[in-house]
Amino acid sequence: MLVWLAVGAGGPAAIDGYWLTADRTAIVRIAACGTKLCGTISRVLAQGPKVPRTDVKNAHPALRSRQLVDCRYFQHFPIVALIG
Repeated sequence: MLVWLAVGAGGPAAIDGYWLTADRTAIVRIAACGTKLCGTISRVLAQGPKVPRTDVKNAHPALRSRQLVDCRYFQHFPIVALIG
């Protein structure tokens, strides 16, 4: 869950920007990727020897050694304008 917008712009894609995760361990950048939205880990804030720096929990063993920073957290979310 993402809880805090650090930087953003108005308009239908006002979700664009940098968000702090609910557990405050990382910053995720949300931006358009084509006609959809994607979230990429921008920075890992958690510290300590037991904090993973790679994707150790990935279901695909071949991807577990990739770095978390710049890793796609989510992708292909539709951009929806809120009408109020």
